[in-house]
Amino acid sequence: MVYVLNISGQPLMPTENCAKVRILLKSGKARAVKRCPFTIQLMYNTTSYTQEIALGVDSGSKHIGLSATTRDKVLFESDVELRNDIVDLLSARRQNRSARRNRKTRYRRQRFSNRERKDGWLAPSVQNKVDTHLTAIRKIHEILPVSKIIVEVASFDIQKIKNPAISGADPNRFTLVSPRRSKDVQLQAAPGNQNRRACLREQSGDEEEKCEQKEESEVCCRA
Repeated sequence: MVYVLNISGQPLMPTENCAKVRILLKSGKARAVKRCPFTIQLMYNTTSYTQEIALGVDSGSKHIGLSATTRDKVLFESDVELRNDIVDLLSARRQNRSARRNRKTRYRRQRFSNRERKDGWLAPSVQNKVDTHLTAIRKIHEILPVSKIIVEVASFDIQKIKNPAISGADPNRFTLVSPRRSKDVQLQAAPGNQNRRACLREQSGDEEEKCEQKEESEVCCRA
């Protein structure tokens, strides 16, 4: 797939005719402006006819899925891996700066309380992920005439899709969630644990009765 820009830099529909692209490049009617993905810019005036292209964005905390499609064809798809090391890097920077201040300026007055956060402030790790989403979408806009964007942000129940009849705290319902949550549900649903909880309740009731009998006997002795 070769992506095409017109003479003013606006994106046109891509082409799969590599032979025609080679002829345009050799004749000087087009020039390569980007290697990955390979994009050319036409050096002569053309029409600006384009089709409707929908860009789907599957946002996530570790990966971003992108896919640009027409009604019957996929024009672009990619998987972007997000950074997850910013928290550790900021912690290391904070420790290094603190150690340097202690070595160089032992009695310097504190200044961290003078800094204020602006409205709409986000943590650096979250801000980086938001900026990466926007950058990935902007790069696709540079090579394709995207007409609409569809972002998947809603959560849904995978197990309910697989088995519509499933309900309640069934251990098999939580196969795709965290192992800790799945383990908790399995422990709650296990019949042995239910019997154990019942036994504990009976033991606690017996202990309360013994305590009441002991208090009554002490009262009688005092009388």
